[in-house]
Amino acid sequence: MLSAKPLQIVGGLRHDPTFNRLAGHVHEAAKQFHAVSADHEFPTVLVFSNSDTHCGFTDLLSVLTGNFYADGGTVERKVAKD
Repeated sequence: MLSAKPLQIVGGLRHDPTFNRLAGHVHEAAKQFHAVSADHEFPTVLVFSNSDTHCGFTDLLSVLTGNFYADGGTVERKVAKD
């Protein structure tokens, strides 16, 4: 087992970040809603069950809005790329 020195970054980037995973769940739910009731004839409900202690409501809010929500209440808006 390797030991990291203080302030040393190890392990590299995470392969499946939280926002990608959440966005995938939202897109999959949208496909299922469309398959069941494409013309919106029936009401649909989406429920997320979460056991990931490092992923919370603000992560979902970030995925849905594109903004970053800091713990101190600061909201960083997504900047459009030209």
